[in-house]
Amino acid sequence: MKVNPVVAAYEAVYAGFENSPTLQRLWRQHARGHDYPTGFEHLSFLTADELGRMKAEFASGGRVVGVACGGGGPGLWVAFQTGAALIGIDPSRVALKHACDRAKHLGGPEAVFCVGVFDRSPIQTASADAVMRVDALQYAADKDAALLEMGRILRPGGRLAFTAFEVDVDRVSRLPVLGVDPIEDFRPVLTSA
Repeated sequence: MKVNPVVAAYEAVYAGFENSPTLQRLWRQHARGHDYPTGFEHLSFLTADELGRMKAEFASGGRVVGVACGGGGPGLWVAFQTGAALIGIDPSRVALKHACDRAKHLGGPEAVFCVGVFDRSPIQTASADAVMRVDALQYAADKDAALLEMGRILRPGGRLAFTAFEVDVDRVSRLPVLGVDPIEDFRPVLTSA
């Protein structure tokens, strides 16, 4: 079985991140920012302001699906703030274990985490009120298929909110992005999907 190098890298980072105060401090200082909510940390460039704007796109309650949820931080924060149930999917079993542990530790809204990939998830068709994706779309080799999958799981009138650091070419100059990256304008890809 061929191992996806991006998943393998994230598994290694998640295995060490929780036990590295230095890496956590550097990530807060240089990526997330000091105002990011404690307890909901993540391995992306999402700031507290961006997280707040993402949450504002979602109605209270319902079901939110976090695609490529990693350790679950942003999705859990949105669930806490909106009262929504959270389903997180990610290809990394190590990240999902961290997400499950974090959800148990924090208590609060219903949260379930399971293995899934960008273009194939175990989520039922038209079962999500909202889908969120944080700084992960660059790893989808087929962005059309990934966005079609997000559309499949959304209920009519549901909302999609995502961040993509790849729109800043300087940020991705040496990162293992796949497919047609970097994409500077997602509107045509979203329209196509």
